Amino acid sequence: MSQLQIDQSLCKNDGICVETCPVGVLEMAEVPKGPSIIEPRRDHCLRCGHCEAVCAAQALSWDDRPRSGLTPIEPKANATAEQAEQWLKARRSIRAFKSTLVPKEVIGRALETARWAPSGHNRQPVSWTVLSRPEKVGAVSKAVIEWMRGALSAGHPAAERLGFGGLVRAWDKGEDLICHRAPHLVLAHALPTEMAAAGACTIAVTYLQLASFGHGLGTCWAGYVMVAMSLEPTLAQMLSLPEGHQVFGATMLGYPKFTYRAIPERNPLSVRWQ
Repeated sequence: MSQLQIDQSLCKNDGICVETCPVGVLEMAEVPKGPSIIEPRRDHCLRCGHCEAVCAAQALSWDDRPRSGLTPIEPKANATAEQAEQWLKARRSIRAFKSTLVPKEVIGRALETARWAPSGHNRQPVSWTVLSRPEKVGAVSKAVIEWMRGALSAGHPAAERLGFGGLVRAWDKGEDLICHRAPHLVLAHALPTEMAAAGACTIAVTYLQLASFGHGLGTCWAGYVMVAMSLEPTLAQMLSLPEGHQVFGATMLGYPKFTYRAIPERNPLSVRWQ
């Protein structure tokens, strides 16, 4: 098992690493003076990197993750409050895509950014499957529609509530309201036994969508795909997911067909201050 290392020759004994450790693995010792690992709690370490990231003296590292592997934070590259506000407000859920395929390296870079999405206890349980061809995405849409037909025939309680009839009729007329003919579909999946798997996938897909926006891409939650795969797990078999994995998040992805030039209003903020 990899071990956290503390270089006492570099340590400034400021105790910041001890204060930031979320699970109390570190303490300030008297002999030798400085931070040390509480041995009975060593296995509780989340490998979250808080101690590495906060240490200005660069005194902490892992034996399998050297300090040289850390990416310095460049304050000048951070968005201002105004930039972040516009960035988040301007992202749209895209349902009209160009037919142009997105290069694999561009999708890969957005997925790389999504690796930093938070997860419970830093478990990082999320795996990804990218459908990189429109015909594969279309096959998923068709499978979801056929499942909806069966649900309608069986009187499934979700069929009327979620409007399956209209979706099926639109499909029969040549309109895809499931994946909207997106060139790509990205699915986040994990073992359902993993701690907070559903939440981790949801957050990771959100990170992916925001990262994709920065690359000029459009995304939209593929909600009907998620509903179908949660209610009929056999649908996921067509994706050849790792054994036991369940889809907890799905997003369409591609180049937007249109350019949006304004930010529409939303409902007023609903908040209680106590």
